[in-house]
Amino acid sequence: MQANRGLTLLPEQVNREIIQLRNTKKWADGQKLAGVAKSVFSSDPRFVAYAEYFDDRVGRLNSLLDELYSLSEKQETSSKVIDEVGKIFTKLVVDYPSEPAVLEERGVWINRLKQEASIELIEQALEFFPDNTELKNLQQMCKEQDRLALLDTGIGQLEIVILPWGEILEIRDAQGQVVSDPNVPGTTPRTLSLPTGNYTVIVRTINGDSNEDPEIVEAEVMAQHLSRIIRNFSALDEVTYFERIGW
Repeated sequence: MQANRGLTLLPEQVNREIIQLRNTKKWADGQKLAGVAKSVFSSDPRFVAYAEYFDDRVGRLNSLLDELYSLSEKQETSSKVIDEVGKIFTKLVVDYPSEPAVLEERGVWINRLKQEASIELIEQALEFFPDNTELKNLQQMCKEQDRLALLDTGIGQLEIVILPWGEILEIRDAQGQVVSDPNVPGTTPRTLSLPTGNYTVIVRTINGDSNEDPEIVEAEVMAQHLSRIIRNFSALDEVTYFERIGW
């Protein structure tokens, strides 16, 4: 009698455990238990539905992991690869936070970034893994290495600030050659790394109504130093100023 009662209660106990695995998103464990329950309690439609549900979840997990494996075969860890990997992990973290396979693959990609990636790619990866201590430490280490490398060269920095708004139109070196830099032209403030020397910087303020005439500013860049160009134009009225900053 007691044995019969135990057998009657067993499906309910299994059902509660399956629901717990579902709620905690432990899909692989749930798939195993639901599969066994489906075989043992074949007359109970709940376990058939559970088995299909967990199979679908684990199938999606394996599909996302296959995408990661495919990306890991690429020889170069490029910006495009980091972006694709980050998007996959964004999905995995939401839907599969407790799966060992996800945690393992995450560790694989963190180690790969540590070995191969530049500071730019590491900072891109931090957009997807903002709380990863290893990547943060690696970011700081790369920045320090870049700083030390800069000290060994004849490179200095030029900071250009135009208040309240302005843009850099062009920069020429002492020989009159236009400096090729992806940040020029562009709005300010900007800090540029340039070889030691004298430069002619053409800037323009942007006021509330129109663009002012360009202004030519001479600048000297010294190795291992930060030089500044600051221009303060007051043509922008207060109303336009606050409109521009979104107030």
